[in-house]
Amino acid sequence: MNKKTIILAIIILVMCCLLGVTGCSYFSTDDEITYKNVEEGKALSEYKGNSSHESLVIPAEIDGKPVVELADYAVSAAEYLKTITIGKNVKTISYRAFCGTVRNLTAYVVDEENPYFCSVDGVLFNKEKTVLVAYPNMRAGTEYVIPDGVTTISSCAFFMCDHLTKVTFPATVVKVEDFGFFKCGGLEHIELNEGLKEVGANGFSFSEGLLELHLPSTLEKIGDYGFYAKTSKISSFTTKRRIESIECGKSWRPQATGMENSALTPSYVGE
Repeated sequence: MNKKTIILAIIILVMCCLLGVTGCSYFSTDDEITYKNVEEGKALSEYKGNSSHESLVIPAEIDGKPVVELADYAVSAAEYLKTITIGKNVKTISYRAFCGTVRNLTAYVVDEENPYFCSVDGVLFNKEKTVLVAYPNMRAGTEYVIPDGVTTISSCAFFMCDHLTKVTFPATVVKVEDFGFFKCGGLEHIELNEGLKEVGANGFSFSEGLLELHLPSTLEKIGDYGFYAKTSKISSFTTKRRIESIECGKSWRPQATGMENSALTPSYVGE
């Protein structure tokens, strides 16, 4: 084989790798996913998506080890994804696993053999359906009724779900964790349920489209920036419990539109 033939063969091999027609598979899904070793197996640590992939299936195993975890920001760079399927061995999902650019997601799917998580109409819950783990940003509809029996809205569960205009809470919800409804700019009505005890830091912060906000008599704690918004359209802001009896964090109230450093004060409507 002469020198020119060798050079030509090398060029063809490189081109094949770039086009994904050989084992190199430059654009393959495997090349876009990074796993790391953890105590019980493998954790998905980073996914880098592109426009050719609209679904991500997290496998049961990688390299003979079970995939048991989704790490912080593991699936955050995934702006093209429409569905994410949770494998049967995943037992831990970081509350920041999906925070970032998962903006076109329509549904979470869970392997039926998974003993830790489940999906109800595309929404991700723990197996007992007491914790709402994650809501897909582009799920159909602008209103959502949280199922009865849910006690906790997980951190970042509704992270930047700005197409939602109304969320209805069942009487069973006790806590909204930190960043639970962070930057849900389309929300217009929040009437929190009697029975709710705590709203975490940034629980509903930057809900700039909010028109009504009603706090229940059972509310005991509001974290820092719990309902903070730089501008507010709120026309009705009430509380059934006196604010002085609630443990309130810093800057928790929304700001009056056009009035710098002027936080809105709820009207007391309790007995």
